[in-house]
Amino acid sequence: MNVYKKVNKNVLSIVLESRDLETERDKLVEEFHDAMDMREEREISLKLRDIRELPSNFGVVFLSFLEFLKTQDIPVNMELESGLMDILMELNLGEYVHSIQVLA
Repeated sequence: MNVYKKVNKNVLSIVLESRDLETERDKLVEEFHDAMDMREEREISLKLRDIRELPSNFGVVFLSFLEFLKTQDIPVNMELESGLMDILMELNLGEYVHSIQVLA
């Protein structure tokens, strides 16, 4: 089962290859910046590989990515908030939903 939550029209593809937490977070940040540079309207979609194939520490990486988002000047609309929440729920990290609500 692939997890794909289209938040808006444009796509930010997050593909995690490395097992190193810092490297994975840096990849998320780099991909995010690349997408933001290319998207004037700052529309984002998140695409995750099959949950079963994700590194065991992906939840930690994703939460680190959310912390990064807090430092950016990015409008978090309801669609983006909903998409991020869906991903947390798929990762069984529902207790961290407040991290996303802080972004809005």
